Amino acid sequence: MTDIAHSARPVGEATDTAEPIRRRQRPNLLAWGLGIYVLLFMVFLMTPIFVVVLISFSSAAFVVFPMPGLSLQWYVRVFEYQPFVNSLWVSIQIAFASAVLGALIGVPAALWAARSRSAYANFLSNFLLMPISVPAIVLGFALLYMTSAMMLGVSFISLLLTHTVVSI
Repeated sequence: MTDIAHSARPVGEATDTAEPIRRRQRPNLLAWGLGIYVLLFMVFLMTPIFVVVLISFSSAAFVVFPMPGLSLQWYVRVFEYQPFVNSLWVSIQIAFASAVLGALIGVPAALWAARSRSAYANFLSNFLLMPISVPAIVLGFALLYMTSAMMLGVSFISLLLTHTVVSI
């Protein structure tokens, strides 16, 4: 008779009225230790950056604590220095042009390589991924040697080619 009574109960209804005893979980000391270590490590890494940024707003000509006042004079001076402005402008042009060329070459090549089942597609995928697997210093010297062999020298075109290779 009890078997029939238990089987007639609704599915969600509990058979026992006593709630299970919940044990209080102990704090995980290893997780806390790791969190504190990561926090201290990040403070160690970021403190010099914050100090340099803070000092850059000083009105003094040298590093002194406490700062005598706040000023933007060093940022104004950076843009008064013409070689810096020229190199910044070339960097912006190279960044924009290499991004556009990299997208124009890389996106169609990646789409074709992903959709094709030929051996050429596998070769192209590996060829386009080679700059990632080569250390940056080796890639830099190889591209310098290549642009020198092409007799491009130090020019906008050689910078554009090398940055496009890396961006693809």
